[in-house]
Amino acid sequence: MDEQSTQQPAQPQSPVTPPPTQTESPQQSAPAVTPPAASTSSSTNHPELPGAWDLLNPSIDVLKRCFLPILTLAAAPVVVTILAYALIFANVRGNAPASFGLVGVVLLIVALAGAALVTPAAYIASLQAARGHKPNAGEVFRAGRPLVWRFVGLSIVLGFIYILSILALIVPFFFMMKRYFLAPYYLIDRNLSIGDALKRSAEAAKRPKAIWGVLGVTWLFSAPSFIPYIGRPISLALGLLYDNAPTVRYLQILALEEGDGAAKGHNDTPVAQNHIAQQFTNPV
Repeated sequence: MDEQSTQQPAQPQSPVTPPPTQTESPQQSAPAVTPPAASTSSSTNHPELPGAWDLLNPSIDVLKRCFLPILTLAAAPVVVTILAYALIFANVRGNAPASFGLVGVVLLIVALAGAALVTPAAYIASLQAARGHKPNAGEVFRAGRPLVWRFVGLSIVLGFIYILSILALIVPFFFMMKRYFLAPYYLIDRNLSIGDALKRSAEAAKRPKAIWGVLGVTWLFSAPSFIPYIGRPISLALGLLYDNAPTVRYLQILALEEGDGAAKGHNDTPVAQNHIAQQFTNPV
């Protein structure tokens, strides 16, 4: 007999899905900055940045990390400034000889020079704290020294811009402040020239909800200063809590810029070009 073999139709084999590869993410030390919201606006293609009030809690978190280093940096200029004004006022009131007034003026100049010397370091401390590090006063001071003259130059340029805008019926002043609000951060954090820092800040200010809200909350927190006696301490406390909000906003915008940096021609990165980022090895 012929053997009859029944051939069963071959069933198609289901493709084997390879297991997803797991990439190890580098350990991050308690980052304080929340990434920008992923939702996009219907009128623009830009991802929406968080609101200005959403920056309050991250600003407080950054303050906890950088308060002592910044206080250490600012202590000497503040003490010298207080002493200078005390001598000057004593001379003006006739309670001290004229030499006291001269010494007070000299001390005031020294205090201003000291403030210019430590201000870039204060920016660096805030930036490093927002990135999850615990800054050290000595380290940020050494990192900020090469940037002092460039930062002073930027301050002079911004001063001229703001003065001219105020003379132009005040209204342009607010737009110039918004346009160049982040220029110090770009100069210090990205190690840019004055012109490039102004240009990058102007580009960042065009993003929806980027700057106006932060300026609005800052001005709102300064409003209590007009209340007699108790207003100034209240305004000082509120301003201190929100003082690092511009740092948080800058890093949020920077995260968006790194996504489309190649298209805009901005190829600088914090690790490759920024000499500051490589100097901190003490994460929390």
